[in-house]
Amino acid sequence: MSSSYTNNININTNQRFMLTEDQINLLKEAFDLFDMEKTGQIDFHELKLTLKAFGFKVSKEELFMIKKKLDPEETNKITFEQFINYMTEKFSERNPQEEAILAFDLFDEEKKGKINLKNLKKAVKEVNENLSDNELKAIIEEFDKDGDGYITKEDFLKIMNDYYFD
Repeated sequence: MSSSYTNNININTNQRFMLTEDQINLLKEAFDLFDMEKTGQIDFHELKLTLKAFGFKVSKEELFMIKKKLDPEETNKITFEQFINYMTEKFSERNPQEEAILAFDLFDEEKKGKINLKNLKKAVKEVNENLSDNELKAIIEEFDKDGDGYITKEDFLKIMNDYYFD
């Protein structure tokens, strides 16, 4: 999706953590998916499903507290603006190092502590990227620090730290 929703909503800029435009667009797509009646609102069951889809586990007690915070009028609905501000808060609570380890574990299906060409091929296919075996081998070669043909968890975390984390 190429259009931006950042100009159409009032994001709470008092928060120190800011979502990227891509994250906002992705959240808008998820919100719209659950807003089937196109009312500009979703209910709390749909919010729970959205949270789960983004990797957040929410207990019934937590959902009750969320409702109390976001829906004092007890309409059982939240707007996109409320949703995006809440999701900004949730994303800010994530630990990037833990997220990187979880991502590595998704690649490392055999649980060997390293990513091979087969793992990388499958991951690239799942996200609909079209990379040749030679391109994937080049990726492994670039980040394989000990030359064994694998990206270890340590290599992966270094890549994530060098390229994505402050």
